[in-house]
Amino acid sequence: MAEEEDAVYRILMAAPAVTALVSARIYPDRASGSMAPYVIYSRVSGVSDLLIQGGASFDRFRVQVDCYALTKTASKALAVAVRAAIEAEGYCIGANPSQHDEETKLFGDSRDYSLIQNR
Repeated sequence: MAEEEDAVYRILMAAPAVTALVSARIYPDRASGSMAPYVIYSRVSGVSDLLIQGGASFDRFRVQVDCYALTKTASKALAVAVRAAIEAEGYCIGANPSQHDEETKLFGDSRDYSLIQNR
């Protein structure tokens, strides 16, 4: 797992409001066969911020976080808990279209976040 993804996992696992809803069902990139509700996070982009003297001391990156549950209300509640946890260290830069997967019958709430990770 990339350092940026480690940071997202650490933030979400440290948030009681998130773990109360998903336990440890927080996955990078995908969650095949997982019981709902769960969270999937993926690094979308990143850039190192260079200093005039020396190398980069931190990385700025964007992650997409998808929250899946059996109902739209439950996926929204999970997304709100995730947003509160991540916004303690970063900020939400946008919400993506709501999702409903016909095959799994799950509802999804997806948002993008910007974070900074010290090296």
